[in-house]
Amino acid sequence: MNAAGARALVVEDERSWQQILSEILTDAGMVVDVADTLETALTLVRIHPHRLAVVDLSLEGDDPHNQEGLRILEALGRHDPGCMKLLLTGFATVELAVSVLTDYGAFTCLRKEAFNRSQFREVIARAMSAPANVGTENKAAVEKTASPEEELHETATGSALVVEDDAGWRSILFELLVDAGYQVRLCSSFGEALGYLRREKFQLAVVDLSLTGGKINMGDWDQPTSAQDLEGYRLLASTRAIGIPTIVVSGVANPSDIEKTYQEQGIFAFMEKQSFDRRTFLNT
Repeated sequence: MNAAGARALVVEDERSWQQILSEILTDAGMVVDVADTLETALTLVRIHPHRLAVVDLSLEGDDPHNQEGLRILEALGRHDPGCMKLLLTGFATVELAVSVLTDYGAFTCLRKEAFNRSQFREVIARAMSAPANVGTENKAAVEKTASPEEELHETATGSALVVEDDAGWRSILFELLVDAGYQVRLCSSFGEALGYLRREKFQLAVVDLSLTGGKINMGDWDQPTSAQDLEGYRLLASTRAIGIPTIVVSGVANPSDIEKTYQEQGIFAFMEKQSFDRRTFLNT
């Protein structure tokens, strides 16, 4: 969908952020409504349908305990289900990011401290190209592009390869694996991952089955998508041949495909994104 003429909602209590976000959205051709309080935002949600909403988590300055933005995400889910919701926060945690995905149906969650205008424009383009009125892509979380220094974080446990095309999920998995003591190599495509597998040695691989750049609506969990049709499934054959224990973290949740992935590819674990739990992941 072309952004021109579409309506966007910016919910942000800081004037500087209002200006930045409004400027970028206006440049994309969108008509922008701005709210700086919970009450104003809820009124705008009831009055106008919006194609895109960028919502700050805390509407009381630097108060990390204020999470009024979540109430706005709830209201958008009830009154404007076709709206793509982006949470913006300076208080991002893994738990919050996953909750925003699973409980509030956000398209993604942006870190203020890692905000990048070019990246934000790309997020807008992806959100606007997603189908309207069918829910969200339910992609967590913390929109963050790893720097070259972060891309291979050196610690002592071993090397892990993360293959995930969504920047939010890459950030979540990177953080969890680094906390567990791994060196983490991040990549976002089949070709890139295959190259790393041929050049480097890994003790663990974490693979998303759908490496589509958001072309599949992962919010529609009942969508009949065969795992074997996805590029990540092809990578499993490579990790199995090399003998790398592999965890699948995927939005493809068809029970028969999950069972077949275990049987044919010998994976170590399969974790569904819609029910992802950090403790379970770390204990796997």
